[in-house]
Amino acid sequence: MNKLCRMELIFYDITQEEYQILTTTYNSIMKNKLSLFVSILVISIVFFSCKKQEADPIQELETNDPLYDKNQGAHIVASHLTKKLEDRKGIVMYELTMEPGDTLPWHEHPPHTFYTLEEGTLEVIFEDSTKTSFYPEGQTNFGSPSREMAINKGETTIKMLFHDFYYLAPEEPNDPHYDVNRGAHIVAPNLTKILQDKHGIVMYELTIKPGETLPWHEHPLHTFYILEEGTLEITSQNSTRTSSYFKGQTNFNNSFSDIATNIGETTIKVLMHEFYSLE
Repeated sequence: MNKLCRMELIFYDITQEEYQILTTTYNSIMKNKLSLFVSILVISIVFFSCKKQEADPIQELETNDPLYDKNQGAHIVASHLTKKLEDRKGIVMYELTMEPGDTLPWHEHPPHTFYTLEEGTLEVIFEDSTKTSFYPEGQTNFGSPSREMAINKGETTIKMLFHDFYYLAPEEPNDPHYDVNRGAHIVAPNLTKILQDKHGIVMYELTIKPGETLPWHEHPLHTFYILEEGTLEITSQNSTRTSSYFKGQTNFNNSFSDIATNIGETTIKVLMHEFYSLE
């Protein structure tokens, strides 16, 4: 039996616990003098049952299905009021623009952030309550999943930027895959303003005046949205380039490291969302 189990350990890479199960099973079979065929059959059932219990969680972890219904999102049910900017890795980024009197019909948010680009007044209707609020420019929040509708009750057009996180389960741990301490919001607190920091997502404003330099820093996966246009010289490990950014420009970028210097004549302001827990 010892020789047989050593062979199983080599060819199937079973654990010590499984070895003990096989040994106990074998001894029981021999005690009752069952046939060799039945012995092999029982041992195989025990062995593959153990391996199946190990495989299921791995398969579950590899699933990337969204946790919420995208078809109920505001960017779907009210495409006439929204402009989708990015849709990648379970994150949908869009602008919502509502003129006085406009109604955003019933829709659903997963965990999400918003940033008010142009101020205004909204009546927000939930399933069990109604709330009217004034949203000043620059106001932001990290919202929980919700179902709601909204009406512009003010006299001005309101414009908001949303990030809907369809992949995010806030009740689960969100371990970082990147070094938060090398982020721009850490290495340059004089140039940044942290707005939200939850569930492995950091949202901050980056403001660089003419002549100022954002020192060497690292970005995880991230989006940016230009709030005030300007020109930057970007130095990475392999190159240096000059780029002009216009108001409303956006992108979803992979991780990288760089230095940025404002070589223009105007102050540039950028809204950043950095995803430290997303690979």
